Amino acid sequence: MNLSATDPPPVPTPRWGATVPVILLLLLIPIYGVSLVASKIGMFHDDGIYVATAKSLAEGNGYRIAGHPAKLPQTKYPPLLPSLLSLAWQVDPSFPQNEWLLKSIPLLSFLAWSLAIVWYLRSRARLDLTTSLWILLFTLTNHYCILTATSIMSEALFGALAMASLGFLADACERPDATRSATVAALLAGAAYQTRTAGICLLLAGCGALLIGKRFRQAALFAAVGGVFVAAWIAWQAQPSPASTMIERYYTAQNYRDLNSLSGMLPISSVLTVVLRNALSILLYPSRAIFQFPVSTGYGFLLVLVPSVGFWYVVGRGVRRAPPALRPAVLFAALTVTMLVAYAWTPTRLLLPVLPILLVVSYLGLPRRLPWPVLPLLVVLPVASLLLFAQNSWKQGLADFRAPIWLAMEGERTDRVSWDRVTEVYSWIRQNTPPDAVILANYDPALTLYTGRASIRPDAASGLDLFYGIRRPLADKIDEFEEIVHKFRPRYLAEIANDDGVEPDFYPLLEALKASGRIRLVSSIAPRYNIYEITSVPPGLESSLLKVLPGVSDP
Repeated sequence: MNLSATDPPPVPTPRWGATVPVILLLLLIPIYGVSLVASKIGMFHDDGIYVATAKSLAEGNGYRIAGHPAKLPQTKYPPLLPSLLSLAWQVDPSFPQNEWLLKSIPLLSFLAWSLAIVWYLRSRARLDLTTSLWILLFTLTNHYCILTATSIMSEALFGALAMASLGFLADACERPDATRSATVAALLAGAAYQTRTAGICLLLAGCGALLIGKRFRQAALFAAVGGVFVAAWIAWQAQPSPASTMIERYYTAQNYRDLNSLSGMLPISSVLTVVLRNALSILLYPSRAIFQFPVSTGYGFLLVLVPSVGFWYVVGRGVRRAPPALRPAVLFAALTVTMLVAYAWTPTRLLLPVLPILLVVSYLGLPRRLPWPVLPLLVVLPVASLLLFAQNSWKQGLADFRAPIWLAMEGERTDRVSWDRVTEVYSWIRQNTPPDAVILANYDPALTLYTGRASIRPDAASGLDLFYGIRRPLADKIDEFEEIVHKFRPRYLAEIANDDGVEPDFYPLLEALKASGRIRLVSSIAPRYNIYEITSVPPGLESSLLKVLPGVSDP
């Protein structure tokens, strides 16, 4: 979009001023390349669901998760990303040979997001090229950006659509006759909502910004167009679901309601735990996700806390200085942060789409002159973090598809996961199980994609378990396991090393099942890479599984 005649031009900048950020951005290419090669489809779990849904669409089976034994309608994730992936699947339906074609969708989305960020900063925030490139660099050096852009995840597509929508919204807020801009912004915001339901914050921010600017006609148009996208997805989600356990609800829209701490389903003590921990995580987000400081305790915690408080102070100053064109972006970031405070999941990755907004607003809030020691420090921190990422990836090996990423992000030791061992598990299942077998596995979409067998989780992955220490009784998880066995008649359970990082009670559950004779080892590929046959038991035995394992007790 061209600027209007009344718009002030972006501040000119010398050509040489952009050299340093351009060089650093170019150095990101091999690091992103390492992560792109290292990632394996389905090992994030969400990406496996996206691809399995795309497979179902491409094969004409509707919007469902291919390989899920219940053949449930896919009501958990909106359809835009799976629909794009299904086009790639139709071009080349041979999996995993089509891996690179599938990965091209988030990779192209990532490039589009990068261009949209620079376009927005230059044309709407009125920043010079050098400053715009520095903000882009700090966005792209975020480890979650590297992780999601090189895996089949929705962050990059959502970010591109949201940033483009904010650009057109800025134009609609500045010009009273910008009906076309408001319409395009609504279409883009609706597409963002059809990528991630968090796009509701973008739709609300757009309406709010237009109303504050007294653009009532544009606000009504924006709400009407965006409302069509919201109503369509809500209508699809309203289908009756036979899900009766948390394991089954994990694949449906009910999962999001379970993760909303304000839904009334949690006791007040759990709500307070979620809200307070999320608030602390958001407070420390600048140090951990922007400046890349490692996790600290004791006196080191103060070294993390002080820069974070300073960053949010500068953001507050920037909000007061922000021109009306940035109002939609500021509202979008504020609504997103507010939503994540009450969402029972760690907010660090989920803040990625608003990171460029936080950076530009913080830039507006900076003093006109920074102390000179601050400037090289801002460059050294992200670059040093990237070098750590690359070093860990090289040291651990490209086949270790998760450990390098988590080591770099969390600064903690992570058990190695061998992709060679994972493929051996999948190979055994392909060769030794009938085509109609149902296999229990925590990374069930991946198992389905690589083996062709139907699969479902043996236990529920809960944000409360993972991040807040609010554990459900192990007995309840065993009861759900038995209900899943009764419903879907699975023949085998696959143990893969990374299960313990996804479900804290996976191994206690496994030990209880082994001790009771409920499962029997049929193949051991390596320690932590095993296949078990599920045995039949007399009625009532499942209720006493915990008693046979005195060392395992409910939290």
